[in-house]
Amino acid sequence: MRAAAVHPSDFGLIQGSYGHLRKLPAVGGREGVAEVTEVGQGVGHLRVGDRVRMPEHLGVWRESLTTQASDLLKLPKNLPDEVLARLAVNPPSALLLLEEFVPLKPGDWVAQNAGNSAVGRAVISLCRSLGVRTLSFVRRPEAASDLLAAGADAVVVVRPGETPDLGPHAGRAVLGLNSVGGENLLHVTAACAPGATVVTFGGMTGDKIRFPTRRLIFDDLVFRGFWLDAWKRRHDACARGALEQRVLDHCADGTFHFPPAQKFPLSEWAAALSAARSPRSGPVLFVNPAA
Repeated sequence: MRAAAVHPSDFGLIQGSYGHLRKLPAVGGREGVAEVTEVGQGVGHLRVGDRVRMPEHLGVWRESLTTQASDLLKLPKNLPDEVLARLAVNPPSALLLLEEFVPLKPGDWVAQNAGNSAVGRAVISLCRSLGVRTLSFVRRPEAASDLLAAGADAVVVVRPGETPDLGPHAGRAVLGLNSVGGENLLHVTAACAPGATVVTFGGMTGDKIRFPTRRLIFDDLVFRGFWLDAWKRRHDACARGALEQRVLDHCADGTFHFPPAQKFPLSEWAAALSAARSPRSGPVLFVNPAA
C-alpha cells in the first residue's frame, strides 16, 4: 500500500451502519493505491512496479496484501499517489449525482450542503465546466472563501441553530444534494424550486432527515437516494470502466482538483481517524513509509 483514503463512509462501515458490512474480523478502508511487488505465473496485464487500485472488499488500511490479479485495476503513472487514492469514490459520485436524476442545462442551479467536502468540491468543478451554477452551504466563513475562489457561484454560511437568509437564491435550484442529514436538509430544500429533486447520498450528522411537509405537498419536491455501490451493481464492467475513464479524463483536463491531504502512517491510526472526523482537517490519507 502506498496511500489509502479515509472517507466518511468508512466510519459507517466501522460503526455497522453502512449498506454492506464485512464479516468480522475485518480490515477497514474502501479506497487505496498500491504498488505491485510480485506477480505469479500467467499474469500478463500487471508488472512489478505498476500502481493498482486495491480491492475494496479486502480492506485497504493495511501494509500489503496478496490477491488475484483480476481484483486489481491498473492505474496511470502520471498522477501522484495522493490523487490515485481518491479517485474511486468521490469523483464518480459527483458525476453520477449530476447526471442520474435531473437533465441539467446551462444556467440551472444546484444546491448542496457540505459544499467543502470532496464530493461538494467535485460538484462545483463539474458544474462550472457545464455552465451550471452552484449554491453551497458550509459551516465556516473561511470555507466559503475557499469555495468562491474555486469557482462556486454562491456560498451560504450556516451556523448551528440558525436559519440562513437565502435572498435571491431561495427557490431556484432544480437539483438539491444532501450528504449531511438532520435539519441541514431543510436549508437545501429552501433553495429548491417547485418540482425539484433532492438526492441524499450521505448522513454525516447521523441525525434523521427532516422532510419539509409543506414543500413536499404544495411544491411537489421529489426525494431520492443514491449509493455508488448500488449503481456499480446495476451496471456491467463496460459501464463501470467508462465511468472510471471519465474520471481520469477530468483529472487530466484539470476539472477535478484535489486539495493537499494530511498523511499518517498506519501506526497513528487513532490520530488519523480523529483528524478525519474534524470539520477543519480536510482530506486524510494513510501512507506506508516502507513503500
